[in-house]
Amino acid sequence: MNLKDFFSVPENPFIFDSGDLQIIATYRGKRIIGSVRSSAWKKFVYPPFEQLCDSSTPTKSKATVDGGQERSKEQSNAAGVAREDRSNDNPPTDEVLQVKQKPENTMAKQLDFSDDDGDALLLLLHIVHLQFQYVPLKPEFPLLLQVAVLCDMYDCVQLVQPWLFTTWLVDGLDTAVGTETGHALFIAWVFGLESTFYVLVRKLMEEIEVDESGECHVGASDLKEYMPPGILERIKLARNSIIGLLLEIPYTQVEQIMSLQRSASHSCRHKKGRCDMLVYGSLTIALVLVDLWPKRAPGSITISIKELVKQLETLRVEVMETTVSRHCQENHNDCNNNIGAKVAAVLQEEIQIAGPDHFERLLIQRLKLTELVLNRDI
Repeated sequence: MNLKDFFSVPENPFIFDSGDLQIIATYRGKRIIGSVRSSAWKKFVYPPFEQLCDSSTPTKSKATVDGGQERSKEQSNAAGVAREDRSNDNPPTDEVLQVKQKPENTMAKQLDFSDDDGDALLLLLHIVHLQFQYVPLKPEFPLLLQVAVLCDMYDCVQLVQPWLFTTWLVDGLDTAVGTETGHALFIAWVFGLESTFYVLVRKLMEEIEVDESGECHVGASDLKEYMPPGILERIKLARNSIIGLLLEIPYTQVEQIMSLQRSASHSCRHKKGRCDMLVYGSLTIALVLVDLWPKRAPGSITISIKELVKQLETLRVEVMETTVSRHCQENHNDCNNNIGAKVAAVLQEEIQIAGPDHFERLLIQRLKLTELVLNRDI
């Protein structure tokens, strides 16, 4: 075999040498039949799927990807059996014995992976068959996402550990923008990248738009797919909190001027009522122009925090001109609150977005990957 043949991908790449287990896959838009070695496949996913009695109407017991990527009850139970404590102090239960004594001939002879991304599935199968020459040193982002989806679905993050921290994620994920931010968050979630996860959660909080029905979007794309369970609701709560603090900046200034006017006092440091009215009028008009006046509740704001910050930082507020006389100088620049500085201070606020359940899951995933490599993060 020459070097070219060694690295070339066959017409049906899902047929592996000594394959004794048939699989169905979808690859480049086509439904194809492949074969894998049972011994290699067991490294990929355990337990086996139900045997397909009729290939035209396949059924399988398999995790689904829908928001939280919940694993099926059957897979979870059998995975628990696989992790049973083998010590003498913990004898196997009847259920465990029943599974362990199951005849070999009941093992599935055909597996249906047709709902899975074909390229990601093929990559994982290359790994378990030790065909590392086909594993990309730097997979494109969409492929990396789909690999994360399958690693989460089949609980097999350990398979890709040798590549994660050496080549795949060396450039980090926190530079993702737009729709990729949500997908990068999911990748960090699957591979237990705690610090990256929290950076991306904060970034997503500032980038998402929430429509009137409560759906979250980044640009024209929604964020329903590939999100850790419960994280969007927590992001929306944190988002409302930050928006409330941002809106409070101009609203407080308007209310302060009106309150002082009622008591015949002045906000202007030089006690000039005309200056107060100039600030009040220009500020409220500026807020009207960006649809922030009359006062808006945080939950009614659909634009992103980033866009809201731009609007607040560009509010044009007028004050009286500085006057100079023989006896004094009246500088009214300080009569207008520095909205930009206050906005920047709000953005520096520490806010807890992810919950303890997210922290626990990240730790679990991290431990799966640190059996060989300790204390490494992106």
